[in-house]
Amino acid sequence: MYSGINIAASFNVAAYVLFMYDYALTFGREVDLFWCQPRRTWAFALFIANRYIGLFGRIPAFLENFLPHSGGSRSARWG
Repeated sequence: MYSGINIAASFNVAAYVLFMYDYALTFGREVDLFWCQPRRTWAFALFIANRYIGLFGRIPAFLENFLPHSGGSRSARWG
């Protein structure tokens, strides 16, 4: 195996790209079906929670995977 390629990071990049691609593909329908409607219902609230908690929940994982780490151990970094 070639040591210069980080396989886990490559799969993480692919997963993030597919995840964001799905959001980009469906955003137009989301606007038409949910944001342009005059009423706010439980269905709207559940849809938004389901859609955006997943999106915002990936931000810490993305930062952990792709930001350079400072020197030292991980435990020393957090406390």
